[in-house]
Amino acid sequence: MAAGLKPVLKRPWIHHLIIICYIAAPFANVLLLLLFLNASFVTILHNLVAGYGVLATAWLFTAPIVGICLYFVRKFSWYVFLGHSSLILADFIFKWATKPAYYLHRVPGFHNILLVAGNLALVVLVAYIIQKDFRAPYFQVLNRSWREHERVPIYHAVTLDGQPRIMNDLSVSGCFVLETGHERKPGARVKLSFQSNALNIDCDGEIMRVTATGLGIRFIRLPLAKRRDIGALLRNRFALRHKVDVLCTWIFQDDKSQSRMVDLSVGGCYLQAQLAGLSEGSNGELQVVLSCNKHSYSVPGEVAWINRLGEHEKPVGFGLRFSRRQAGFMKEVTRHYGQGMLVR
Repeated sequence: MAAGLKPVLKRPWIHHLIIICYIAAPFANVLLLLLFLNASFVTILHNLVAGYGVLATAWLFTAPIVGICLYFVRKFSWYVFLGHSSLILADFIFKWATKPAYYLHRVPGFHNILLVAGNLALVVLVAYIIQKDFRAPYFQVLNRSWREHERVPIYHAVTLDGQPRIMNDLSVSGCFVLETGHERKPGARVKLSFQSNALNIDCDGEIMRVTATGLGIRFIRLPLAKRRDIGALLRNRFALRHKVDVLCTWIFQDDKSQSRMVDLSVGGCYLQAQLAGLSEGSNGELQVVLSCNKHSYSVPGEVAWINRLGEHEKPVGFGLRFSRRQAGFMKEVTRHYGQGMLVR
């Protein structure tokens, strides 16, 4: 696979159907009226506004814009869809607020309720499909604030179709697996398994995105209890961390090495440090002397993950999980050495 290959995404057929329906809606509507009423195009347009109302007509003729936006799948597309869909409800309220006697006389109330309920049900169904698939974390690359489930950087061993691989990040609904030189296609099914502490995941997956560096994979038929376990793992292991810059000493097997703490939470930190002899699960001690008040801290911990390649926008080093929560230590360090930023 070429290094410069653009990501290839799997777009489910239901997405294409929704997009086509939105783009074709006004043209199909006008065409049907031309066939059945045998009237001129100008007459049809005039009758549309008179019969449907201004808001409903606006909803109909702006539908292609929504379809085009959904094709490009951006955060803005979601808000365009919601704003466009709200015209249905706004049209119903406006008509009954301005001409209640007319609509009550011409159209039975129960039929109106069925009409609005049907339209709203359709909007809810389409919205569910869009938010479920368009916002899926491994369907595409989007701003993390818009993803349904946030991906957390993690460097962990995983088995993909029986072959050992490395998982680059993880969420409760999927993961990204590093793999180059493959011929896999979006939509293909795979077998995934990995283990971390007491968590053991063994499930099917679907390739949603293919890039030059690996595969974005969505978990399939993973039990809700397992998804909750993954969520708990990510919360406990990768809680929000404060960006800091603190010189410290890492003690491992009686050897001391100068290190630099680059982020910190109550449960752990990330150290830019030497990695010789280290492995996940290694125990050691972090010593920090704060130059501002000369307070000294000795914090025992366990190596949670190792970043040997300097990925995830971090220098070469490792994540350290503290043996116990260090709220006081974090408060003192961030007060004097924090850089005013939260990182993931």
